[in-house]
Amino acid sequence: MTKQSASLKMTLVWVVVALFLVNFTIAGGKGPACDLNGDSSCDVADIDTLAGSGSAAINDWLAGAATENSHASPYLASDTDLDRDVDLSDYNALAGNFNPTGSGAAFSDGDGDGDGDVDLSDYNTLASGFAPTGYSGAAGVPEPSSMVLCMLGLVFGSGIAFCRKRLWS
Repeated sequence: MTKQSASLKMTLVWVVVALFLVNFTIAGGKGPACDLNGDSSCDVADIDTLAGSGSAAINDWLAGAATENSHASPYLASDTDLDRDVDLSDYNALAGNFNPTGSGAAFSDGDGDGDGDVDLSDYNTLASGFAPTGYSGAAGVPEPSSMVLCMLGLVFGSGIAFCRKRLWS
């Protein structure tokens, strides 16, 4: 090992240590940015602390928490239990807490828009995103090879039909 490469390695070690210390100091050693209650995880308990904060705060938290929890797409605002599906459990949370004139409703109560109540706006959000089998960020795209096979099947099938018609006519 040359003197220059040893010096470079020591510099890299110090940079990594400095970045770790800066990150630990900024975050306060409490965990990820989406952890609002200090339990070192991004879950429903954290987003419930944003009750009444508005849709922008809710949507920002949903995107950040999904990234922190290694998901490619944000959580949906109607997924009240953050289990990556919008199903009857989410509907039951909304229906059980439905109160358009109320206040103080949390995300887990069905307040997906963060306005503090569970109303028709929250119901419409749930209905438009209803996905009991789950949701993700990427839609399925057919592979080129499957398209070629499909086309070959059509050509082959029409060829057999043509030959049968000629032989039996």
